[in-house]
Amino acid sequence: MDQSKFENWNRVLRGKEIFCHRSQITKSQKQKERVAERLRKKAAEIEQQLAEFKSLSEELIDDIMEASVIESEERIGGKSFEFTNFDGSVKISKDLAKITRKIPEKEEEGKLLFTQYLETRIVPDDVKAIVTELLKNPTTQAIRIITKMVPVVNDPIFEQAVTCFSEACYEADTKTYTRVYVLSDDGKYEIINLSLSKI
Repeated sequence: MDQSKFENWNRVLRGKEIFCHRSQITKSQKQKERVAERLRKKAAEIEQQLAEFKSLSEELIDDIMEASVIESEERIGGKSFEFTNFDGSVKISKDLAKITRKIPEKEEEGKLLFTQYLETRIVPDDVKAIVTELLKNPTTQAIRIITKMVPVVNDPIFEQAVTCFSEACYEADTKTYTRVYVLSDDGKYEIINLSLSKI
């Protein structure tokens, strides 16, 4: 059998290779074929872009939150963290996941270790601000920020304290959302929709 006539329309479906002669393909089926493939490619591109956006936004916002603690001793708590650019034309909002204390004893051990670290070490002001924030409000976001500092601080007591907090707490809801808003002409913020259901 001359398979060259089928090469444009062969498919593997559930492990079976399927051939169909061009003459058997209707105009409607050809259109469906083209549309399905075009939308598949676009959907795959968008999925990849959204994954990149989520990863990038988490990394960049963590940096902003860390700087906020250091510069103004702002507490990282509540349901969300928000900031705007200089002129207020863009607002970024990130939902903060709630935590559940899985092992209270571990958290208490972590607090004692951090207290020991602060009392027995010469601690830079920026590190001191973040540790103090964590002791006041031990959210998973604060734990994530301070975990990134372990290689920089390079102190065994600090590292042990971070480990205790990491083991003591976990996120009850691991889904966090980053929302981007732009200021409209009427002075209200309008969200840039990243959900198909809201476009």
